[in-house]
Amino acid sequence: MKFVMIISLIFFQLISYASPNYCQINPLTEIKAVNINTKASYFFRVFPNTDKVSFASQNANYILDLNTNALSKLPGNYDPVPLGEAVMSVPNKNQGMAYYSISEILGGNSTPEILYNSESMKGVYQSTGLISAGNGFEIYGVIAAGANDIQYQKIKVTYQPKLKVEPASEVLSLCQGRDIKMPMLSKTGQELSGFDVAAGVSKIWRLDTLTNTCIEVDNLGMFVAKADFSYDSKQLVFHLSANGFIYKLKEDKSGEIDWVESPAAEMSYSVFQYDRQTKILTKISATQPGSNAYYPVYQKDGSILYAVTEPSGQYRFELIRAHQIKPGKMALLNSADPTRVNAILAIGKLWSLTCYPAYSITSPETLALIALGLEQKKCLDLIRDQWNPDSHLNLIKSPDIISRPGGGIVYRRDLVERLKTRDLVNICQKLKSP
Repeated sequence: MKFVMIISLIFFQLISYASPNYCQINPLTEIKAVNINTKASYFFRVFPNTDKVSFASQNANYILDLNTNALSKLPGNYDPVPLGEAVMSVPNKNQGMAYYSISEILGGNSTPEILYNSESMKGVYQSTGLISAGNGFEIYGVIAAGANDIQYQKIKVTYQPKLKVEPASEVLSLCQGRDIKMPMLSKTGQELSGFDVAAGVSKIWRLDTLTNTCIEVDNLGMFVAKADFSYDSKQLVFHLSANGFIYKLKEDKSGEIDWVESPAAEMSYSVFQYDRQTKILTKISATQPGSNAYYPVYQKDGSILYAVTEPSGQYRFELIRAHQIKPGKMALLNSADPTRVNAILAIGKLWSLTCYPAYSITSPETLALIALGLEQKKCLDLIRDQWNPDSHLNLIKSPDIISRPGGGIVYRRDLVERLKTRDLVNICQKLKSP
């Protein structure tokens, strides 16, 4: 039986002093960090196979080459989303969804000819997924948030003898009867993520385009920002705020989200990756207080791109690959010694309570991943500074962690009560890099 992790957003005052070294855990391998001289506002979309990113900034759309820093302007003011490497989709104001040649844009033409304009698709906030491919063509699913629904259309892209874009279906209205905000299509075009307004949480639905229905398949148990699917649909990435906010609401008390060009320092966004099978939630950005890491997206090889804004006003894109815990470390969880396993979970809980108290992390798998992701010295420093059996025992026992029957990692509070400092230190000493 799977563990289900529920994260409660708790409002708290951010500590004003610099967080200790062990709180700067960064379980990732950075590939590129590129400063940009304009605001990174909305809809960052890294290309599937090349290090280019399209984004909206200050009422204009751009493509940035992360290798050369070349910046190419393209039509429209918001929401540029590529279909593969050849075609760019852009909302054409109230005239539909327009499709352009990316090669023309990269060649310096900021006003290329429209290859196809879907007049009936008058939404924004679109996303795309590759449904099928044949000899010289691909079929994409495209969704957009309409005024009162989620619009869906299949688009055919033909590459030979010349680039051609045409409709492969009519525009449909999906998920009728559901109020879903921030809908995002999976890379396979088979699933949809979004915020279920009625339930108050983010979910994932499987699409049935024959009946225009959405079938719930996953409940994240929390409200997350706009999510992006990995190419195999096994993971999601999104940002969360350290102070409990995802978005600010409009001051007119309408309950509507107040969209801004870039997040304020007090939002303190961080990027998280969610594994749909294990329910593990992993923090993969390492920004400082006052900085924001936001709107992450996947590349085809599993790399993750997101934007960062610093208190100085500097913007940059970071392209990273999520760190994989070494097999030797993961083997520690297979120990027949329950004390060792619960010491690992206690370290994870101690780090969570010390470094990220806004989130009540209740998944044993997540706690284990946190602990095993620590470097040996950071783990030892954490125990030295924060572990005191007398003052922390009630917190570490964590009554919100429930061990369910049926297998998996078991968190036993009776064993945690008997943990000694040396039990935790022994785990830290085993976290040497292989």
